[in-house]
Amino acid sequence: MKFIVHWVRNPGVTPFETGQRRKEVEALRPAGLKVLDAWYAVGEPEGVGIVEADDARDIAVQIARYGNLVRFTVTPALSRDEWEATLATVPDDAPL
Repeated sequence: MKFIVHWVRNPGVTPFETGQRRKEVEALRPAGLKVLDAWYAVGEPEGVGIVEADDARDIAVQIARYGNLVRFTVTPALSRDEWEATLATVPDDAPL
């Protein structure tokens, strides 16, 4: 399943600190967790990525490894094609 992962660096934490931690955390990434892409906000301490995971617990483990450096929000996601295929299974009179 795919997930949207939004992160915000905590106040007082430098980009150097999060960069060092990212190197450590990426080396420990579970085999079932794949980062499809990531974007960083220009001039802001935040970004967003799309990850694919066999098990959401793998995402939780990676997030925990950042400790108190970064706050995360993780949201299940579907591609447009997946979303449209899902909507096609909903009766026309169902409230959305």
